Amino acid sequence: TKIMTLLLAVEAIEAGTASPDDMVTASAACKTGLEHDSSTAYIDRGETMSLRDLLYCAALASANEACNIIAEHISGSISAFVERMNARAAELGCSGTHFANTHGMPDDNHYTTARDIFLIACEGMRHRLFAQLVGCREYTTSATNDSPARVLESSNALITPDSPYSDKYVYPGAVGIKTGYTRAAGRCLAFAAERDGMTLIGTVLACPDWFTQAAALLDQTFDRYEMYQAMAE
Repeated sequence: TKIMTLLLAVEAIEAGTASPDDMVTASAACKTGLEHDSSTAYIDRGETMSLRDLLYCAALASANEACNIIAEHISGSISAFVERMNARAAELGCSGTHFANTHGMPDDNHYTTARDIFLIACEGMRHRLFAQLVGCREYTTSATNDSPARVLESSNALITPDSPYSDKYVYPGAVGIKTGYTRAAGRCLAFAAERDGMTLIGTVLACPDWFTQAAALLDQTFDRYEMYQAMAE
């Protein structure tokens, strides 16, 4: 879910309707739809952060409240942003997806497919800022009016040996993208890697051995395909 939230924010920045340097204050709606133990960067109502820092909170810390804050800033309200998420999904050809929130907490009206997450991830990786966000291993935010600087670390074990899941899953050439987990959805991962001029993007959903399976899919595909020049310049 969060890769769609990041994509829409990046597209707003590229369109000039938002800036990474925008200072954004969390409203009372920032905790909308969140469970008490869901992933967070501990951003509270009244705290002011740059949009850039909020994007990294969403991308690395998977902070649910950051997604709501981003949504309000980009679209004026969470509900308007969710409408845009669904419209953008349709534009990308996502036929099995409906978003009910900005962050991915369980909701009967919130669902997707591996193919659709793949489509969103592919579009995201066409944008430089998106690729920077989802490929970052560690980021330190600025101090705010309510908190000292936060050190954020990626949970994607394919790109960082410091992930909470062990250093044994680091994959040579991996460049992102995003982990996702709830008890209802299980372990979900969109991933990307580059080798010999080829970039591969994939998705596994409800996958207990998500990093191992992602690596296996990458290995199989890199072994099966290679780049050729189709026409001389």
